[in-house]
Formats: sequence, C-alpha cells, structure tokens
Amino acid sequence: MISWRAILLGALLEVLIIFWIARSEITARVFISSWCLVMPGIFVLLLVALYNRAVRGYPRLRLNQREQLVLYLMLAVGILIPGYGFIQMLLPTMGTPFFHATPENQFARLHPYLPEWLFPRDPAVLYGLWAGYSKVPWGAWLLPLAAWGTLILAVCLLFVCTSLLIARQWIQAEKLPFPITALPLEMTGDRPAFYRNPVMWVGFAIPAVMETLLALNYWFPTIPAVVLKHHDISSLITTRPWTGLNPMVFGLSPFVVGMAFVVPADISFSCWFFFFATRLLRVWAVSMGWDAPTAGQTLSRFPFPIEQTVGAFLALAGITLWRARADLALFARRLWPWRKAATAEAPEADLTAAGGWVFPTWLATAVFVTAFLTVAGLPLPLSVAFLVLMVLLCVTLARVRAEAGPPWVFGPPHDTTTILATQIGTANLQERSVALLSAFRWLIADIRFLTMPAQLEMLKLGAAARMNRKRTLLSMAVATVVAIVVGFYACLTVSYEMGWGTAKVYVGPQWASRWFFSQGVSWLTSPTQADWPGFFWAVGGGAFTLLLMSLRARFLWWPFHPIGYVVANTGFPFSFWSHYMLAWALKVWTLRYGGMNLYRRVLPFFIGLILGDVAIQTFWSAFASLLNIPVYQFIS
Repeated sequence: MISWRAILLGALLEVLIIFWIARSEITARVFISSWCLVMPGIFVLLLVALYNRAVRGYPRLRLNQREQLVLYLMLAVGILIPGYGFIQMLLPTMGTPFFHATPENQFARLHPYLPEWLFPRDPAVLYGLWAGYSKVPWGAWLLPLAAWGTLILAVCLLFVCTSLLIARQWIQAEKLPFPITALPLEMTGDRPAFYRNPVMWVGFAIPAVMETLLALNYWFPTIPAVVLKHHDISSLITTRPWTGLNPMVFGLSPFVVGMAFVVPADISFSCWFFFFATRLLRVWAVSMGWDAPTAGQTLSRFPFPIEQTVGAFLALAGITLWRARADLALFARRLWPWRKAATAEAPEADLTAAGGWVFPTWLATAVFVTAFLTVAGLPLPLSVAFLVLMVLLCVTLARVRAEAGPPWVFGPPHDTTTILATQIGTANLQERSVALLSAFRWLIADIRFLTMPAQLEMLKLGAAARMNRKRTLLSMAVATVVAIVVGFYACLTVSYEMGWGTAKVYVGPQWASRWFFSQGVSWLTSPTQADWPGFFWAVGGGAFTLLLMSLRARFLWWPFHPIGYVVANTGFPFSFWSHYMLAWALKVWTLRYGGMNLYRRVLPFFIGLILGDVAIQTFWSAFASLLNIPVYQFIS
C-alpha cells in the first residue's frame, strides 16, 4: 500500500524542485529536466537513503521501497512539464508574434488567426516578459494560462490512458528491459548490499571527483580539471567525400557510458552501427557530387534522413500497437459498464485490469484535445492528424526508452507540424491553418518533454514493486496538476524577473518561439506543394523498419535491432554514439572472456558511474541555484 504521506511528501518535493528547475534552466545554469533518468529524482532517493540510515532505529519513520518510488515517479512525471522544452517554451511563444512583430518579419499577418483567449496582446503586459525587472500582471495571464493548462492536462491524461492500453504487452508479455528503471529499483530495494558494494562506490567516485573539479575550475581556473563535454571534431574531417560525415560529435561522459552498459548489447551495437551506416550513405552522395548546387533539390536531400526517420517512427508505433491489439480489444469491450472485469482489483497480476474507465477516458480526452484545436481555428481533419501523429511519435519514443535506455532521446528532426505542412504542402493549406500550426508547434517541438514515456516507466516500476495501481495513478495525477499550476507560476515569475529579451536567460525557448512564427510566415510567402519524394522515402523507411523487425523475429542470430535504425538520424546517436560504442565493446569483452559472473561483478561499477555523475551534477545545480551564482554547464 502506498501511504498518503508519500504522496504529500512527493507533492512538496515537486514544488521545491519546480522552483529549482525554473531558477536553474531559465538562467542557463544546469539543465536537469530533459534527461530520461530523472536527475532530481535520483538525488532525492540518495537523500532518502541517508535519511533512512539516520532513523534506522525508528521503523515507522523510515520510507519503504514503494514510498520511495512514489517520490521518484511523481518527480519523473512532474518535472517534464515546467522544463525548458515545454512550459518555458510556451511562455515566449504566447507573446512573440505580438511583441516582436515588425514589417520585416510579417508576424502581423498571423494576428487575425491567433485567439485572444490563448495569446495575450497588450504591449504593457508583454513588455515585462522580455525586459525583466517586473511583477507578473496575473489578471492578464489567467485566461491564457487556464486554457493552455487545460490542454496540457488533457494531453497528459490521454498519454496515461495510452500507456495503460499497452503496458501489459510491454511489461508482462514482451518483458522489455526498461533500463532507465534499473537504478531507482536498485536504490530503493530492500537489499542494503547496494550501498555497501565497494565496486559501486569506486564507480561513483570517478565522476564525483571529475565533475567536482570541473565545477571548482569554473570558479578557480588554477584548479586542474579534465573537460568531459562533447566536442565537434568536424575540423579533423576536411577531405571529400568524408566531409559527408560532418558534423561529428565526440564525448565520453561517465553517466552516459554507464547507461549504455546496462542496455542489451545488440541494441547498443545497433545504435552506433546505424548512425555510421546512414552517414556513409551521405559520404557516397558527396562522392557522387549530389551535394553540389547544380545537382538539383531532390538529389541534394539524399539519403532523405528526415523522411526515413519519420517513416521508421510511424512504422515502429504501428507494429507496437498491432502487437497490443488483444489488450486494445479487451479495453474496448470494457467500454460497457456491465462487462467489468473480475480482476479489476488485482493490478499486480494483470496490468490490463485497469477497470472500464480507461478506454472511454481515452476517447473523451482525444475528443477534447481535437475539439480544443478545432475551436482555436484548426480544421477538424488537421486537428485529428495532429493528434494522431503526436500519439504515434510518443509511442515510438516510449519504445526507444523502454529498450535502449538512452540518457535522452529525440523524435524525428521534423516535428508534427512540419511533417503535416511538408507532406500536405503549404500551398494546399489555409492561411489560418498555417498560423495555428505555428502557434501549437511548441507542444511537440521537443518531444523529450511529453510525459508518456515517463508514465510507462512508472507503470513498470509499480509492477516491479507490486504497488497499488489506484494509488500509483493518483500520485501521477497529483504530480501532473502540481506541475502545471506551480510550473506556470514559477516559470512566469522568473521570466518577468529575468526577461526573455535579456542576456540573463537561456536563449533556446525564445529563439524557438521566433522560429515557429518565422517559418509560418515563410510557408505563407513561399508556399510549397506536397512532398512526394519525401513521402516515398518515408514509406521506404517504414518498410525497412518492418523488414528489420521481421528478420529479428525470424533469426535469433540477427545482430541488427530496428531501434538502432529508428533513432539513427536523431540527436540521440549524434550526441552519444561514442558512449554506446565504448559500452558495447566493454560489455562484449566482459561477456566473452568472463561470462555472466564477471558481468555481475562489474555491473555495480557502471551503476556507480551513473549514480555519481547524476548526484554530483544535481548537487552543483542546487548549490548554484541556492546561492544564485553561475555554475559549470556539465554536458552540452
């Protein structure tokens, strides 16, 4: 049973950490909200372990595993919403088309189509948002925040229901590894051996010392430190056709190497193999001269990496839903109240036992989100397409996280709105549609901040710890509501204090907000037709994904996992190919020459790498936020 004290403590911690995130990320100190493994959550679990040790003589004061996991899952779901790719991106998006409108950028062309109940227009209200040193005029913001908050809540509820629809297939039938859940389970388990393992502490000490030296070196340059950031090594690749490999980034962060070592070897191999395979196609295109201006627009796009990725993402989502078709049918049959399942009170035995409310709630929220987009002015077919694409991309993102356990994972280089605009052709869209696609683009621009993957991982944690399903879902609901309300308050307060137009804030969200509307104007001034070459390459990407899935199911020796191809052209392998290559080599060497015995002995070392890196980065972020001072940016 999950106690109420755990939920209340989780809500309190979430409030504190949301203010911490706003202070740390808006001011460009340390970015902690986008990682798949929840950095503040791991830091909290470490503090709880110290607390439990301090009160070990008072059993009632100790937090058990389920209570600790409630704290973690509430933070996992909650800190995404106020992150720099979600609410922090929404705030400047609401004001950019009006505050930054000039005759040159033609933002005024979009104004008639942007609803007043979503976008505040008063220059006096928006001035403080960019200039800073101001108090929030809450009266002008209440209606837009309430409207956007309702949409966010509905989307999160839709994702919860989607997660419940496919959870049994992933967790109990396919038994996906969910590498991201490994560390929280180890840290909260009843076995004290985890914290007594000297091998783990050796792994912990390496990033702890290195990251601490980096933080101190930032303030005191005379202190020696080894830089762990990613480096662009494109300057070393200057000979054609090998320039087709560029840009090329190299890095060896301890945290990422540890995460990659936990991943199954065939997946870590496929992640770096397909990254280079797709780059070598580009090398071949350069050798053929297809990158020259005279080669033509179609050839210059070869091998169509964006379109391949879109097709691969949609194909993997389709296969995932097809495999879960029996569970989907079961939930659909429970739409009728008189067909309530007999196992509704046994969530530990069967994750499909979620009651008859899941499928109708999924339908209701899907209808609500579609109606919201339509009332805002988006045509109904486009609203439905937007929602379907968003859900499918999230299903694949969750699948990648459940199998590959990446430190962070991106969607296709084109987001949902760009996919729609490109494939349909902006010449075939109404001006209102283009304006509203630009306005809603923030919702899907950085797919890392959508909650569905984290919700599925929390269902996995709940199943592993045999947590009560109703309380688990209740804790998710509380975390979501707190994240929306407190997230808006914290982010808007810091925004008016710092100002998105000043040098004191992170440039990413306000740059993205300008880009959304600039591209919308560009689509209107230079309309495009439907992208048929891109469409056929997307179909090809989907077909190749299905082929990889089929070969993997047919041949046990098949070394190529489709996940590697799906993410090959995203920011995940671009940032972390070197980490996955090293971890794969170490894991293969360990299993080949030492077998499972050696693997079990060295695994705590890599778990320690993860824990040490996360704990120290989080500590220095909190330290800098409390003292209101800049701090070293550990990974970027």
